[in-house]
Amino acid sequence: MKILWILNKELDISTSQASRHAMAAGLSKLGHQTRIVARYRHQRDTLGSSVPVVFLPRLNWPGLRMVSAAVALLFWLPSCLLRNPVNVVLIDRPLLVWWLVPCVIAMRVLRPRIKWILDVRSPPTFRKGLAGKIQGIAHRGGLRIAGWLFDGWSTITPALRDQVARSAGIPRERVGIWSSGVSTKRFDPSCKRLPTDWQTHAGVTVVYHGLLSSERALPEVIQALADLRNELPRLRLFLLGSGPAVGQLRKLVRELDVESQVVFHGPVQHDEVPSYLAAADIGLVPAPNTEWYRVSSPLKLMEYLAAGKPVIATDMEATRSVLRDRGDVVWVPCNRGERPRVTALAGALRTACQSYGAGFVSGRNRDIAEKELDWEVQVRRLESYLLRCTIGDIHA
Repeated sequence: MKILWILNKELDISTSQASRHAMAAGLSKLGHQTRIVARYRHQRDTLGSSVPVVFLPRLNWPGLRMVSAAVALLFWLPSCLLRNPVNVVLIDRPLLVWWLVPCVIAMRVLRPRIKWILDVRSPPTFRKGLAGKIQGIAHRGGLRIAGWLFDGWSTITPALRDQVARSAGIPRERVGIWSSGVSTKRFDPSCKRLPTDWQTHAGVTVVYHGLLSSERALPEVIQALADLRNELPRLRLFLLGSGPAVGQLRKLVRELDVESQVVFHGPVQHDEVPSYLAAADIGLVPAPNTEWYRVSSPLKLMEYLAAGKPVIATDMEATRSVLRDRGDVVWVPCNRGERPRVTALAGALRTACQSYGAGFVSGRNRDIAEKELDWEVQVRRLESYLLRCTIGDIHA
């Protein structure tokens, strides 16, 4: 197949570019000519020589970067498809559908064999007020238009598939699924190389890596740690990453007097993450039970499993669908209210420390990652769906 993958992202700053790189490189490795179309903010990140990238021209002014790149795409894409026809055009955002309606209609006549696929990785996060209402209309409208004009749709989880199917007005059976994945080779737990700046610790280290946001229950985690201070004085929380809540979290740590038990570490290159997970003992996925997280596929969970780490995770569909009562996991009940969540997290931390302790390696979690979550598995799932779309067989 010849695949053109259009990303509504700036590759050099996007936090999800690793997944696109892995999938595009995997498709290329299987013999499919895959090319990415995207934007950039500061420098052109080519994602490696195995994945050709076309960068859209844009005006480098705040507020005009995305619009100018979208206009460039509208003029560039028809010319590209007429000169170099492809089998599949994969688009990653419902918002882009609005821009491409004229192009899709024209190509239906001029290049009828091209299959158009909309890939939805997450539900939208809307702003408050009028802007949020406009965003919601644009998102739902994009899905509905794709339901009329497109040949296929893919999502990240069964729950999001059901949402997309309802909004697009299509049978759920026509929506493909490929989830977050992980390079099990990169996160091999047998590799014991420690980070050069790792501070050795006599107790248990619980690691969280990713965006530091108050919406991800991290304040409650710190409060739970404070509740356990006397009971588990050697329990340490290692926060790897950055985000809008760093200042708030640091202030909370000082107020609760747990500075000796919480380590803040800035973000590192993705290929350095495995060494930090190898040095830690337990992975933490404290996502709140909200609509956005219920239909998500948390990448950090996949990486903890591949690293052979037991995990503490919120008990909801997004995490249950991965583990399905297997593996080494301590579930955190979905309690409502701040104090009940703190109590639930404290109980989960206590149970995890008692059950696993320092140096524990979970062969069961590693086995789940190898058999079901490796990027090669996800690439095969996407390839199978795209092949079915090209022959008009997505009803089965």
